Amino acid sequence: MNDEQQPAEEAELSTENGETPGDAPQQPSVSETVSEPASEPASEPAAPVPTGPTSLLSAAIRALVQEKLETWNRLLRTAAEFDNFKKRSKRDVTDSTRRAEDRVVLDFLPIIDNLERALAHAEGEGGLTDGVRMVHKQFLTTLEKYDIHPFDSVGQPFDPERHEAIQQMPSDVASGSICNELQRGYIRGDRLVRPALVVVSSGPPPAATGGESSQAEDQ
Repeated sequence: MNDEQQPAEEAELSTENGETPGDAPQQPSVSETVSEPASEPASEPAAPVPTGPTSLLSAAIRALVQEKLETWNRLLRTAAEFDNFKKRSKRDVTDSTRRAEDRVVLDFLPIIDNLERALAHAEGEGGLTDGVRMVHKQFLTTLEKYDIHPFDSVGQPFDPERHEAIQQMPSDVASGSICNELQRGYIRGDRLVRPALVVVSSGPPPAATGGESSQAEDQ
């Protein structure tokens, strides 16, 4: 009883599902059962490597331009340094020449000082005095060729850049000014060759007191 009912039930189930009895169930194909692997996310494209002739030529041109700029800057620095070297060398030669000339002049200045002392103590006019005056003038003219000149100091304010004070004494000259010059100074342009030996005034002498003046009158 049970065995006969089981085929009938299977036939009814197959009819309800739209399948005819005896049809084998369809198996899914391999393509349907095997799922395709998930595609990986696309990565950023790599930078193109210059491999073509045009790319290589452009890179070579850029390298040559950069090398040219570096060479040009190096040449400009070298030219500027060489120009500064020439100016510095010329200035050093000029300064050395002037210092050598100054040393020679310093050896002759005492002779001029003695001629001036002789003229200061000369009495009257005569052949000897005129001769000394001419020699003194010739010395000064020769110094002028080298732009060396004496400068006056008496009555001028004391300047430590030009004057060398050896004494300070009262005088009618204003305090701090030069009242006497013992040796003339010389300059070359704006540069000092020899300082002047001077005496600096300390101001007018103090006035005598009444007692001292009366004593002087009694005497």
